[in-house]
Amino acid sequence: MLVSYRSTWTNTTNRELYTTATFKNSAELQGKLLDIFVSEVDGMSNASGFTPALVMQPVTTNMISSFSKNEGNSLGISAADGPLTCKRNYSLWTNFHIFATD
Repeated sequence: MLVSYRSTWTNTTNRELYTTATFKNSAELQGKLLDIFVSEVDGMSNASGFTPALVMQPVTTNMISSFSKNEGNSLGISAADGPLTCKRNYSLWTNFHIFATD
């Protein structure tokens, strides 16, 4: 599994969190990831200024095969590695108090 993480300030009032993970296709794993995402953001769904998103994008073996065209494959994966799923979590929030703990 390939995982990356990035958290940035989009400006002085917004906070953005972006994570990705790439893994072999698995309907069971995708279902579990969706269940976890829903349960984690459910308690914050009414919070002012909080926008969560979960995106799952398939990467087919045909797509992976085309990676090697035009100067090579910068990802270092082959069609034998796929098919894959690229999962992205994205959250944006403006109200910093929703994550405060006392």
